Amino acid sequence: MTCPFSFFTESFSGITKTIFNSVTTKLKDVQRQLRALLPPDAVLVGHSLDLDLRALKMIHPYLIDTSLLYVREQGRRFKLKFLAKAILGKDIQRPNRLGHDTTEDARTALELAQYFLKNGPEKVSIFDQCVCL
Repeated sequence: MTCPFSFFTESFSGITKTIFNSVTTKLKDVQRQLRALLPPDAVLVGHSLDLDLRALKMIHPYLIDTSLLYVREQGRRFKLKFLAKAILGKDIQRPNRLGHDTTEDARTALELAQYFLKNGPEKVSIFDQCVCL
């Protein structure tokens, strides 16, 4: 059987085919759990949330996507790792780990959103060819 999440690669997500061997949860189960967990007015904060929501086949009306707060020329996005270092002075997603630490990524996205809300676009225009919304 082909892994339904073959688009994940181990080096990025830490997810392997072996992890999925015993999983019986279906996408609709995950969607139901998320709807039960999140109030309708919850604000989701993350980096490149469109990719996560597309994989979940869900939409949500309230988002703060740090990949869209800090945008390069022609709408290209900065990687979370780069923004963490350039704005927060943090080293994340270090190569000595198998995949990303999702908790670290989530906290970093939240810190980037808080920084942007506190300081505004003037304080984050530190990049050449950067368009900060």
